[in-house]
Amino acid sequence: MSAQAITLELVGAKELQQLLKNFAEKTGKKALRKGCRAGAKIITAACKAAVPKRTGLWASQIKTRALVRSRKNKYLVGARTTVGAKGWYQGKAFYAAFAEFGHKRGKRPGGSTPDTRAAVEGKHYMELATHKTANQAGQEVINVAAAEIERTAAAG
Repeated sequence: MSAQAITLELVGAKELQQLLKNFAEKTGKKALRKGCRAGAKIITAACKAAVPKRTGLWASQIKTRALVRSRKNKYLVGARTTVGAKGWYQGKAFYAAFAEFGHKRGKRPGGSTPDTRAAVEGKHYMELATHKTANQAGQEVINVAAAEIERTAAAG
């Protein structure tokens, strides 16, 4: 299962780009990383509030992680909200993926037997929470990144 991404068009992004042009690449990326992390934390909190809490394990495994840095795309910065250290279908909260994306009931048929198992639709708790808070998180990205750029400019 590949990761799902949500793309936002942010109000104020052009102004932020203008601010970033005046700074070195390293400083701009640092400001964007801080902003993306702040936005991702808003989404993480919404996801933790949205998932079922029978044991609390699923919510406790929801984390904000930095995107892996890339040598090919040096301008790629950001943060993501994920379940567990290893990702979906792994770790203590492996069952979270079944509830989020859906699954089929019963034992897999062997050989060339057709799969007639009943499908269980996913509840999409985290996806819905992400869509609800996406605009708020996007504005937080811009606010924190702009504040970081201004702080860096004031420091010299």
